[in-house]
Amino acid sequence: MRVSGRHHLKVRMARPTAAFASAAEARALARLRLRNEAEAALRKAQDLAATAREPDSNEAFRFGERRLLFYASSTLSNLGETVRALQVQDEALALYGETAGLIDPALIQLDRAELLAANGDVNEGISLAHDACASVDPSHRTPIFAARIRQIIETLPPGTEARQILGELRQSLIVPTNRLA
Repeated sequence: MRVSGRHHLKVRMARPTAAFASAAEARALARLRLRNEAEAALRKAQDLAATAREPDSNEAFRFGERRLLFYASSTLSNLGETVRALQVQDEALALYGETAGLIDPALIQLDRAELLAANGDVNEGISLAHDACASVDPSHRTPIFAARIRQIIETLPPGTEARQILGELRQSLIVPTNRLA
């Protein structure tokens, strides 16, 4: 039986797309604290990404190793898997390298800031959150940044100075920087 070129292209494209979908699902399940389901979805994403062998690039909808690690960082951070998350973050940040202005590394740093804050190193978490947000051009600081800062705030006890500092950072991300004069 002969497989058409069009069918072959669909199969090749399906794996990265399915890996991307599974990784996004893992992150969402982790936010809901559904540990077993999140871990299963993450394993599926890893398996699909391994067979897809998608090249890494800075394109938003490519799903290479860096993007897989980006999603794994968020998933493991949301599950409170500190040791595994830090290992994945180190690996991801090494692969992203020193390319300035990329959003994914900044979001990975916010994952790390949340872990630091949740594990008691609040000052380092705040500092890292500030640095992560400052590393991205203000025009590229999407509402995702404000949502991630809110996640960090929620790990801290109410009424603390750290919550106030991060709240101010979050507010600065929400207020548009391009005001009309």
